Amino acid sequence: MRRVIALVVVGTSFALVAPADAKLATLCNLVTDRTGDAYWNPAGYVPVLPPGTAGSDDAMDITSADVASDTRMITGVLRVKQLSSASVHAPAGMSWRVGFTAGRFSFALAGHASTTGSPAFDASYSTVDAGATYGLGATGVFDTARSEVRITVPLSLLAAQTDIKPGTILRGITGETAQEIRVPNVIGPLGLSSMHSVDRASGDTVYVAGEKSCVRVGS
Repeated sequence: MRRVIALVVVGTSFALVAPADAKLATLCNLVTDRTGDAYWNPAGYVPVLPPGTAGSDDAMDITSADVASDTRMITGVLRVKQLSSASVHAPAGMSWRVGFTAGRFSFALAGHASTTGSPAFDASYSTVDAGATYGLGATGVFDTARSEVRITVPLSLLAAQTDIKPGTILRGITGETAQEIRVPNVIGPLGLSSMHSVDRASGDTVYVAGEKSCVRVGS
């Protein structure tokens, strides 16, 4: 005789309970890029470049980029193959930028290294017909151990253009490195600059402000 096992469900609803040690997913590497494609320009505007065949420069060779925010600050991180504050391929200086779009404005958080001193950090915004660079308020970390440049600005600095708060969608996240000539102002780190892009990376992933990230905001 065949036995029949009956399953009795008591009640009208049930819930799935996550394990006690379950963790929320953490966003990381919103933009990634293959290595070996940071092609410096030996015939570019940068003067007196050493002889040789153009190739990839590890200090400007992007591997990944991220952006993360909390209620007060936003941090951009650009990672490269092997970070250095100097390169024979960019004797006048280099820059590392993380870009994104929020609302109608595009923003860039940047770190700069020149032959005249320590790395400098700034933020800028642009639209189709306007833009400016913020000279004060940006801080950063030039981390050679992790081969990453981290730039942080208070959200209040960008509020005149876009009020970025938890839930704001950041699109068009990019990373860019460049050979750069940078002439500091007497009163601060900002000045006339000219760039020749070396490596650029982009992706389709958006970041929702306030989301959990592998980036520690503000550090």
